[in-house]
Amino acid sequence: AVIYRVPPSNKNNIPRSRFLEEFADFTETMSITGGKILVVGDFNIPWDSNSDPEKQLLLDLLSSCNLNQHVTFATHLHGHTLDYVIGRSGDDLISSVTCGDVVADHALLKIALNSDKPIPKRQKITTRKIASIDVSSFQTDLSHQLADLVILLRSIILIMLSSLS
Repeated sequence: AVIYRVPPSNKNNIPRSRFLEEFADFTETMSITGGKILVVGDFNIPWDSNSDPEKQLLLDLLSSCNLNQHVTFATHLHGHTLDYVIGRSGDDLISSVTCGDVVADHALLKIALNSDKPIPKRQKITTRKIASIDVSSFQTDLSHQLADLVILLRSIILIMLSSLS
């Protein structure tokens, strides 16, 4: 999943609690499903700030859902960790997360995943060069085949009618 949290402000009137409430519903549902989990995005909650109450609530939420946040370096131009890579605890999906170039005010995250390339399925495809068919010969052969099919179908219908009457 990819997450972008709009920073709460007086202009947008988004309550600070809304994101964590909605994210809690999402993570609880996601954590009880099977399979690998990968959540990335700009959470606009400074992970590096131990005094931020939202960070503590988010940390508690991730812990209760058996999830880990893997970014351990500043991702924002002003030195905070606002971008997260989240995966299931004990899962080997995320191999590493490193810092890339800064674009706008955030750093790109380079995420290495432990994932096998799917084995391609082999499929036999038969083709014909229809454009090279002699149309006259095809029409002759087709008319003979159709005549034979009509005779066969007539015989089958007569046999069925005889057995039913």
